[in-house]
Amino acid sequence: MPVYANEMPQDFLESLPFDAGNGSVEDVENSYYHLADNVKETIVTEMKSIAAKARDILLVCGVCAAAAIINKTAEDNKGRKIIEIAGVAVLLMLCLADTEAIIFQSKGAIGKIGLFSKILLPLFAMWASCAGKPLSSVFITSGAMAYTNICCILAEKLIFIYIIAYILLKIAGEVTENEISSGIADGMKSAMLFLVKACLTGVSFYMTMSGCIVSAGDSAALKTTKAAVSILPGVGTVVAEVTESVISGAAVMRNSIGVLGAISIIYFILEPFIKCFINMVVFKVISVISASFTSEMMSVAMRTIADGYSIALGMLAAVSGGIIMAIAVSVSIFGG
Repeated sequence: MPVYANEMPQDFLESLPFDAGNGSVEDVENSYYHLADNVKETIVTEMKSIAAKARDILLVCGVCAAAAIINKTAEDNKGRKIIEIAGVAVLLMLCLADTEAIIFQSKGAIGKIGLFSKILLPLFAMWASCAGKPLSSVFITSGAMAYTNICCILAEKLIFIYIIAYILLKIAGEVTENEISSGIADGMKSAMLFLVKACLTGVSFYMTMSGCIVSAGDSAALKTTKAAVSILPGVGTVVAEVTESVISGAAVMRNSIGVLGAISIIYFILEPFIKCFINMVVFKVISVISASFTSEMMSVAMRTIADGYSIALGMLAAVSGGIIMAIAVSVSIFGG
């Protein structure tokens, strides 16, 4: 009698962001190596890009600092203020387009994760049911799907859009010395960081608690089911053996889907995550270096852009980390 639990669902394979063949062990290994190559390539490409950008930014800071020194002989401070505003304007021209592109690339990655999770997570629930763990299927589907939907809505409809608004408001407040604008920007930043932290804390608590609760309940349900099946007249032993075979096949499938699912999540966030991280670090370093010779306004502008990347990075980590944690807990529960 054939056991179909070991067949990789075609709709799942088609939803992957890479070619995983038939989902065999060799195909999974190739996917992993391909992912590692993509990481290296993305890092090298982004480092070259940010190096050129950092050079231009430091050049602008140097020119503004030199112009400010020359203007020190002026009787008033208007000339220096104009130089600072011009420097910030040039900085925005150099950085804002790339920053906006990376932020919205991150937003797009979150959207793809949301769509992919609608295929991935129900599969875990299905295999959990096949393995005689109905409680796990409920928790996996309802909890992880709810978490993913909430995070994706927050990211796509709120956080990633407000990051750009925060950067512009904060820099505008510094340029115009408007405390109201700066205060609104600081409030937006605090709210966005709170939402990111809430997402990370919420999924960690939920998945930990659900893992502790459902594993014991499902183990009891599985033993009861197998005991009931084994006493059926004439066919009890055969059905029990087939049930055991299906459960074993489901365990293998869960692990295969889990690995491919985790790799897929990383694929989706790979490029924007690396870009956000590298840009965040570089802008923070440049802001520290330039603070010694350029105006406070320029330094604040660069720190603000770095903060924008930091918020985007946190949201990417919250959504992708939540899904990967759900996969890990699901596989752990399954083996309990």
